Amino acid sequence: MGAATVNVILKNPIYKGVMRYRKESGDDTFSKPIPELIIVPEEEWNSVQDIREKKNPKSKQNKDNSVPMSTKGSLLLTGIARCGCCNSRLTSTTFVNKYKAANGEILRYYQSKSYRCSGKLQGKTDCNGQATFSSRKVERQVMKQVNIYLNQLQTIDFGSKIESIKKKTLNEEEKKIKKLQSILEEHYNELSVLNAEVPKAIMGKSVFKPEMLSGLIETKENEITQTSNEINEIEKLLSSKKIEISEMEMLKEYIPIWQDIFDNASTEKKKMMLNTLIDVVYVSQEKISVEIKVRLKEFLSHLSSESKGAGRGQWFEPTTDHN
Repeated sequence: MGAATVNVILKNPIYKGVMRYRKESGDDTFSKPIPELIIVPEEEWNSVQDIREKKNPKSKQNKDNSVPMSTKGSLLLTGIARCGCCNSRLTSTTFVNKYKAANGEILRYYQSKSYRCSGKLQGKTDCNGQATFSSRKVERQVMKQVNIYLNQLQTIDFGSKIESIKKKTLNEEEKKIKKLQSILEEHYNELSVLNAEVPKAIMGKSVFKPEMLSGLIETKENEITQTSNEINEIEKLLSSKKIEISEMEMLKEYIPIWQDIFDNASTEKKKMMLNTLIDVVYVSQEKISVEIKVRLKEFLSHLSSESKGAGRGQWFEPTTDHN
């Protein structure tokens, strides 16, 4: 099966039970979910679309580093590690030390992987920072900081907090969608009334003149398009938030055993696990700074404010000196 075929399958909404009706002009229309057709839960299907969009080099979402462009390779942080000087991506490079044997044969005796500033390598930036960084040192320091976050999360039971945030966030967006859908239905009803006047206007039996009726229909169609676009945008936002909450719930379940799973996981799985926590890692000669996901940072901040009010400890964001 080719990549193009897989791509078509992954983005087909029929797998979440939604029929798509193509139009000769304008946007496609979609049915409401049909239970008998559902193969994949909506949240999983939406999560796949979110990952596909973020891995698309032409997408604006690709800039947020939220998923690795590739899980291949032995370095854990490719895709999320950036140069602390010029913000270019850090790619991998291999150093091989060689020596010449007595018989003149060139032998390799040491090979190591390092992170390399792509901006400096390609001359795309005026980077005056360090060009390469030891992968062992960088990854060791990053894992120390990741463990600090995990230890913070292990000290509390935040299941109820996730439920509270979920209800507040989702209810707000769902109310907006319902309100807009009601407005959209009114627009369609009004458009139907106006279209019914068209034959009468042609025969001169309508209270509307043809020019006025045409203008009113065009205005109403524009209002329908605008309202539909607003609904689509909020639905995308709602879908994104559902994915984020789903990831947070999964993280909650894995936190107690996260380290054990990570230690025994393949490199590919380790990269995906780190990408559920880390937004970006900035590496420079002076320090290594790990920035966690915005939603996780907001969640920790929310808990931090409650902890202060109860006289408990304070959350902090660690930064490690690159020594």
